[in-house]
Amino acid sequence: MTLKIFVGMTMARIYQTFFAAYWPDRPDRLSIGAMGLLLAYIAWKMAFTGWVFPLDNFTLAIHEAGHPIVGMLFGDRLMIYGGSLFQIVFPGIFAWYFLREKNSLGYMFSILWEAASLHNLGIYVADARDQILPLAGNGDRIHDWAEILGRWHLIGSCGFLGGCLAFVCWCLTGTCMVLLWQLWIEAPNQQDI
Repeated sequence: MTLKIFVGMTMARIYQTFFAAYWPDRPDRLSIGAMGLLLAYIAWKMAFTGWVFPLDNFTLAIHEAGHPIVGMLFGDRLMIYGGSLFQIVFPGIFAWYFLREKNSLGYMFSILWEAASLHNLGIYVADARDQILPLAGNGDRIHDWAEILGRWHLIGSCGFLGGCLAFVCWCLTGTCMVLLWQLWIEAPNQQDI
């Protein structure tokens, strides 16, 4: 199987997961309502504060753990990429798990976590030139994305790249809203349970 076919099939499968018809077991309306409140909270925090408590705190811990792990496995030069890599990969692993388990709300939470992580990362990337954000740790920390974009000679594009990540974040959030609405419409009635 060529890479092009594999990527195409994977993208088609991911696309299908954002429709209620993909999920054989429909959650009840109470669970859907709770997920709706969580989705509204995450979207509100991303839009108005830029920090989703406590989700972003957990994501920051994963980000910081990614640096030494990638550094140990692949060397100091690639250690700088580890934080952002872990921050993006971890929610994806959870999404894959819930997809395999056919758990639509767990999958949706993982996608929302990915969206919040991309939003957070977009803010970090956009800050590469100005470096206004406070960094975790003591005073000798370097700004990951200032270093990365400096290596690639793309520091002037930090705002655009951060905006692209934010755009993907809001696309994922909107897609979750559509899936949640579809699940609500097709939820089993109390009499059917």
